[in-house]
Amino acid sequence: MPSIDIILPVYNVFPYLTKCLDSICRQTFKDFELVIIDDCGQDSSISLCQDILKSTDINFRIIRNPTNLGLSESRNVGIACSSSPYVLCLDSDDWVDVTMLETLYSAALSHNADIVSCKAKQYWEIDETYSEMFPTPSGIYTAHQYLELLFTEKTSSHVWLRLLKRELFNQIQFPRGVTFEDVLTLPLLIKNSNRIVQLPNTLYFYRQRNSKTSITGSKPTNLKGFILCLGKIEGEFTYSPEQSFLFRRFAYKVLFFIAFNVSHYSNNFQESKRDLTSIRRYLKFYLLSSDIRKTNKDIKTNSLLYLLLLKVNPRLIFIAHKLVFYKRFR
Repeated sequence: MPSIDIILPVYNVFPYLTKCLDSICRQTFKDFELVIIDDCGQDSSISLCQDILKSTDINFRIIRNPTNLGLSESRNVGIACSSSPYVLCLDSDDWVDVTMLETLYSAALSHNADIVSCKAKQYWEIDETYSEMFPTPSGIYTAHQYLELLFTEKTSSHVWLRLLKRELFNQIQFPRGVTFEDVLTLPLLIKNSNRIVQLPNTLYFYRQRNSKTSITGSKPTNLKGFILCLGKIEGEFTYSPEQSFLFRRFAYKVLFFIAFNVSHYSNNFQESKRDLTSIRRYLKFYLLSSDIRKTNKDIKTNSLLYLLLLKVNPRLIFIAHKLVFYKRFR
């Protein structure tokens, strides 16, 4: 049994796959299995995987989904088929440092950690530049301490930054068919951990295929499902008033991000109305006046104002986005 299973969902990433696989094959730590999930793409990505990997000594297998299931369910399939003590979920259009596995696994053993996290750089494809992502303070944390870092945006919600004990997924899965699945999963993984290690090493390189003025590159889908999941997991963080507030503030910032994204990728208000209305329903119930007073002290952008506009009328945030964003960036 290998020490680590790398879970790699593959779907229409042919132009980026060689760099990703090369960074995996060149790892200084070899005691791993690469579990590729074929998510039924239309290009030659899986053939490329086979061509590259058959000439290496990498232990790998390819699992084909019965149909296109999406990133979340593909990860779930891979984790369900894994047997290693640790798993690492990578995105197939990104790449990693050749020492990533060795560094993360060594820290996991040294500190008996359930989660080991590194830092990342974002690669902007449009002009071939790099930028830092989330300069999280390095250290050893309890679940409570690390959740505070997450909820105050001092660390990323991305799962691909982290080596995870597979047993954490015994009761947790990535939610199916929703957008921003990491946001809905990582808080629960952290909550069920005993010890989390944050390393200072930059070991992951996240490819941003869009311009620096875009958000995720496409309009989010199934926001009703996302908001339903968000409301459900909030119940996991009500064991203290402070923790409950931190989670709600985290949720507000995530919803601002999504509302901004929806407005950005909609040509007119009618295209965004349904999604913005779904977010508004959540805010009308959860955006508390006490939260407004507390949150207003440390929000760096106009996100709280945007959310208040959205709470009043979805059309207002759409208009505000088009006026403010395009004036600032265009």
